[in-house]
Amino acid sequence: MNSLSYFNPITLDGCIYSIDMVRLDLDFMYMGNQDIVSLITKNLTLNYEHYTSLSPHKYRDLLVVSCSNGNKFTLGVGFNALTGIERRKGFLEFNPNKCCGQLEFDNLFSYLKFYCTQMILKRWDLAIDIPYSRNRVKLHKDNRKYERHEHGAVTEYLGCRNSEGYLKVYDKTKESNLSYNITRIELTIDGNPNYDYVKDLFPQIDIYKNQYNMDMLLELSQNDLVLLKLLLSSSDFDYYYNQLSRRKRERLKPYLFDDTKSFVLDKHCYYHLEDSLRQFIKVRTLK
Repeated sequence: MNSLSYFNPITLDGCIYSIDMVRLDLDFMYMGNQDIVSLITKNLTLNYEHYTSLSPHKYRDLLVVSCSNGNKFTLGVGFNALTGIERRKGFLEFNPNKCCGQLEFDNLFSYLKFYCTQMILKRWDLAIDIPYSRNRVKLHKDNRKYERHEHGAVTEYLGCRNSEGYLKVYDKTKESNLSYNITRIELTIDGNPNYDYVKDLFPQIDIYKNQYNMDMLLELSQNDLVLLKLLLSSSDFDYYYNQLSRRKRERLKPYLFDDTKSFVLDKHCYYHLEDSLRQFIKVRTLK
C-alpha cells in the first residue's frame, strides 16, 4: 500500500490541507540570441519529452520533465501570439506535493528563478484530505455545472476544468491505493485571493460520521442492520436511501445522519498555505 506525501501541509481536526497543482506565468529576462530551452537542456541533466507547436495561443516549446519518483511537471516557453512569438513568455505547472524535493524539479526551479524577471501565480489547487470514506462525504449541488462519474468509486465535479471555482470530490484511498480512508476535496483558485472570497467558492459539503454505539445497533432488527451496513458501504448512498419507503428511511435515519457536520474551510489553514506558496515562489498577485 502507498502513503501520501505533502509539501508544507497543515492539519486541523484530522483534515490535511495542502497545495496540489500550481500554474505560474513566467517572464524571462532578455537574453539576446540565447534560447532558454537550449540553456536548460544543455546545463541540466533532465529526463524530458520536448514538443513544439506553431498554433496560435499555444507555447512554441513544451518540456514535460520526469522526476526520479515518476511524477512529471511541465515548462512552456515562447507564447505564439497572433502578432508573433513572445519569446520572453512562459509557464511552469507542477504539483508541489509530488515534485518539490525532487532533484530534477528543484534544480530547474532554481535555474528558472535566475533567468525570470518575475513569476506570477496564475492558478493553484487547494487540496483538503478528510479522514472518512467517500460514501460518508456528501457534496451539495449549486449553480455551477455538475458532473458525476463512477468507476468503482464516485467522483463529483462542480464548475469548469482549469477555471476558478472548479471543485472535485473523490476517493483518494482508491486513487492512490491507500490502506486508510481519505476523501479528497480539490478547489481551483486564481492567484491568491483573501479567505472570504475563497470560502464563498465552497459549496455545502456534509460529513456523515456515523458514531453510534452498540446499544443503538441492538435496537435494529437483523434485516435493518444488514440494510444499514449496505447503505454505509454503498458508492451511491443517496440513490439507494431514497428508494426506501418513508417508514424505513425514518427508521434508519438516526443511524445515518445523527452525527453529521458541514465542512467549513478554516481561515488559519488557508492563509498558512497561501503564505507558504507565496514565500516559496516569491510572486505578486495576478491582477
